[in-house]
Amino acid sequence: MKKIILLRHSKVDIKNKSIYANELKNYIKEYNSSNIITQSNNKIDTIYHENKILICSNLKRSIQTVNNVFNKKPDYINKLFNEAELPYTNKKLLKLPVSLWLIIFRILWFIGYSKNSKSYKETKIKAKKSAQLLIKISKENNKDIILIGHGIMNRLIKKEIITQNYTVEIKNNNL
Repeated sequence: MKKIILLRHSKVDIKNKSIYANELKNYIKEYNSSNIITQSNNKIDTIYHENKILICSNLKRSIQTVNNVFNKKPDYINKLFNEAELPYTNKKLLKLPVSLWLIIFRILWFIGYSKNSKSYKETKIKAKKSAQLLIKISKENNKDIILIGHGIMNRLIKKEIITQNYTVEIKNNNL
């Protein structure tokens, strides 16, 4: 049986600054349009060889990771693999480090808050579709799959792949 390897994109080149809660929307846009920090990664040679299919989300950081780390173009790009949306508020609230806002809003998202984003329930449905697509591509091509994706989405996809009795490996550290 072929396996599916879920990897997180390379680190994004963006500063952790302090912002008000209502500025998170702009930070997310900035994050999505920022470049990655390319680092040499010796582990890639042990993970990737020519007989694997490289798939990524359509977010810049995923595509750049495939291009820069694997020195290759993705075989498939699909927005289905994009990161789980992060909710945010339009209220100013406090000024906190963005990393703290990200944690706060992700926790709120897990417990049901989804203002300005898809809900956790909707995202789990997307993860199921993502897993089904990965398995389909793997079976049709009779090859292992490497998905360069995102932290939360990879975890949700992994759960779905396991329910399909498929072999999955996840590495959530940045490449």
